[in-house]
This record gives sequence, structure tokens and C-alpha cells, in this order.
Amino acid sequence: MKQAFAGERINDSDGVRVDFADGWVHLRASNTEPIARIIAEAPTAARAQELIAMCGKAAGL
Repeated sequence: MKQAFAGERINDSDGVRVDFADGWVHLRASNTEPIARIIAEAPTAARAQELIAMCGKAAGL
């Protein structure tokens, strides 16, 4: 993910969070389940879903 979004602000202190001009997406492994969680916030639901899809693709999920 860091390479895919190298031009954006990235925080990797707890998973990987990428901040875009119009929202953010966060990928992290669950501490209690064998899953990865992708969470996004954006002005519209469609944009949030787009960020989730981009993140999943970049992470190979």
C-alpha cells in the first residue's frame, strides 16, 4: 500500500492509513479475528467504497 499511494500522506503506526484530499482509508489486521479490516471515510458512500476497493487491490486482498 505504501508504494501504491506514495504520493499521499501515510501513517503506519497501526496498520496503514492513507489520507487523500477527499477522504481516508485505513487497513489493519484484526487483533481478535483472522481478518483484515478496511475502513474509509469520504464525502459520499460511493467515494468511500472506491477508496476501499483501491486499498484492497493495492494490498492484494
